[in-house]
This record gives sequence, structure tokens and C-alpha cells, in this order.
Amino acid sequence: MKNIVAIDDHQLFLDGLKGLVNSIDDWNWEAGFTDARKFLKQLDTLSVDLLLLDISMPILNGFKVLAELQNRNLQIPVIFLTSLKHPLLIARLEISGARGCILKEDSVNDLREILNEVRGGEEFCMSKSLQEIVNPRLRSLSPREFEILDLIAKGFLNKEIAGQLKISEGTVITHRKRIKDKAGVCNAADMATLAKEMGIC
Repeated sequence: MKNIVAIDDHQLFLDGLKGLVNSIDDWNWEAGFTDARKFLKQLDTLSVDLLLLDISMPILNGFKVLAELQNRNLQIPVIFLTSLKHPLLIARLEISGARGCILKEDSVNDLREILNEVRGGEEFCMSKSLQEIVNPRLRSLSPREFEILDLIAKGFLNKEIAGQLKISEGTVITHRKRIKDKAGVCNAADMATLAKEMGIC
């Protein structure tokens, strides 16, 4: 029996998810948290074989929680939960170190399939509804380009981004152009809005 912990800032969603997890053979609901900080504080007391993690949460979003787990050198498989169906988000998830992603609107059968694929060793799993929107061009966005997208969303100017990442301003401008071309956005405001909607920043 494998133990699952879930983090989502909506208790009602967690309550429903608990019932779904417990209905799937070989999987057990260990705990649910609406505050990621409490999960990180209590992590040493939990038995966690897999983490279901919401991306868009206040204070600590899913990417920050995953980064903290990686900083602690913890090899807990993470499946992201999201309500947003966007190809740029999928591209970001695929290089995050997570093991998969599922839409909150997907079925219990989709959840069962992804859980079993992750347990079977698949590197990155996603539900069929997400597979349909994968854009190969966006998969070419580099970790550096996602870093720059994050800083754009936080309101940093080119010169400030260059200083933060210790690269030239010209390199920042080049990366911004590549992001615009690959993501199909027109300007910095569009990039910032997109990054915030996806919980990247």
C-alpha cells in the first residue's frame, strides 16, 4: 500500500480527493494540507510515497514547494494538480522535476492511470486531456527562459534581470524575443499575465 499526501488550498477539494484516492487499489490517503508551510514543517512525521500538489496557492505555490523538496534532496514523486489547461504550463512542468500533472476536472480513472504509471517508473505522466494540448515548440523553452519569464512577471526590467542572473542586458533581450516567439505572446505585459495565471512566479 502506497501513501499519498495532498496539498491544495481548498478544503472541499481535498475532502473529495481523499475519497477518490481511497477508492483506488494499493493507494492510501495519508494526509491533506491547505497550507504548504504546515506540510513542510510536519514532513518528517509523515509517510509519503507520492505528493499530489496544487500549483496555484497563496504564499507558497507548487513550484516553490517542489523546489524546497529538491533542496532537501528528498526523492518524493510529485504530481501537480491544476485547473489551467495551457501548453506553456505543460512545458514548464516537464522540466520542473515533477513526475506528472492532472487537471482537477479529470476523472478518477485518469487519476488511477497516472498514479500507476508513476509507480511503474514513467518519467513524466499527464492525463489525455493535457496530452492533447502539448506544443513541441514550447518544450524548447529553456530553464533560463523560464527564469526570465518569472522575473518579467515580478516586474523586473531588462537591466535588473541582467543583474539578478549575472548576464548581459543584450542576452536578456534575446531571451525575451525567444519567449515571445515560442509562447505566442506580444509584449511583456502578456508574458507577466500568463506567468501569474500559471503560478510560475
